[in-house]
Amino acid sequence: MKLKVFFSILVFMLSFHSYARPIRIVVLNSDGLEVMRALKADNMVVGISDVIAKEPSFWGKYAKYPVAGGWRDPDYEAIAKLRPDYVLSYVKSPGAEAEDKFGRLGIKMLRFDFYKISSFEREVTEFASVLGRQKEAAELLSWWKPLYNRIKNDTSKVKELPKVYIEGYGIFRSSGPGSGFHEMITLAGGKNIAGGASIPYLEVEPEWVYTQKPAYVVKMIPDRDCYGGGCGGRLKETYDEIKNRQGLRLLDSVKNGKILILTSDLGPGPRALLGVVEMAKRLHPELFKHLDPAALNAEYLRRFQGLKYSGVYVYPPVSR
Repeated sequence: MKLKVFFSILVFMLSFHSYARPIRIVVLNSDGLEVMRALKADNMVVGISDVIAKEPSFWGKYAKYPVAGGWRDPDYEAIAKLRPDYVLSYVKSPGAEAEDKFGRLGIKMLRFDFYKISSFEREVTEFASVLGRQKEAAELLSWWKPLYNRIKNDTSKVKELPKVYIEGYGIFRSSGPGSGFHEMITLAGGKNIAGGASIPYLEVEPEWVYTQKPAYVVKMIPDRDCYGGGCGGRLKETYDEIKNRQGLRLLDSVKNGKILILTSDLGPGPRALLGVVEMAKRLHPELFKHLDPAALNAEYLRRFQGLKYSGVYVYPPVSR
């Protein structure tokens, strides 16, 4: 009888331990980890992507976690050794073959982008439900939604939208509908000159850009460690390159310095709204004169990333 009682207690304790064990997650992109930290769920992280390891000033201890490959090409062997419950990835990358490989390892995939403004609220809500962080998600969205609604309501009143040439990481590589960058410039009250494209990412001809006569040029660079101050020089260099580039330098907008260079920190991702504010301040300075991008960035970093404001993310700085 005593032996039966002992085994009953043992089974209960083992099942309770299994139930109470913290969720273990390997994060394959920095957008996912940023949202996890905003939801105060970063203690669930057991492995990171290679890009996270390159930003120690922003990610702190997490930059030293085991690297499990990249967002396109996960290291299946390294991930298996970490014994995660989930792998957090983008919706479309890695491809469908990852589902099968992880499934055979007994690992589930959580697929969220977190870089598209149109789906950010839904994705945060769904992800928080999986993690049991609904309260934290409500706090994050209580900051995000009013800012989003204010920008959207104000730009909806603009009758004539200024045309904008937006350029991603490559030379004359632009973004069309379906891309996070297109969503950002549209929300900021700009008219993307590549808005009629049938694909989200495309290469354009310099002559075509010139014929479109954009009122502003917005360029994003992929530099890392901007929080640690490593991007300021590159931002200025890129600005100068745009000013002198064959195919752009003859544009009136470029001659007049209507250029904004921003880093991927404020590009498509959890902080995309901060990038939208930077754009909106340039495109409609009177309409958004009361919004302070640096102050909003500082508030976000303090409340949702546990960090003091630091770094350089745009060039030239917005006029006060």
